[in-house]
Amino acid sequence: MNKTQKLLLILSGLGMTLEQALAAGVDLTTLTAAVDVSTVTAGVVAVAAILMAPSVAKYAVNAIRRMFPK
Repeated sequence: MNKTQKLLLILSGLGMTLEQALAAGVDLTTLTAAVDVSTVTAGVVAVAAILMAPSVAKYAVNAIRRMFPK
């Protein structure tokens, strides 16, 4: 058996292994099961509140300033 035949044999074996691995697909159940939707939602709302805080504070200060006469 020459080098070319050995290489073809190895590559065909790798091709069959790769085909079987891709046919099975990637199992992400352990990753997705670890994610809690309520925790993610709470995190997104918390970030939104942090980003809104300066605008709300500025609005509140201006509203209070408008209550006093000039």
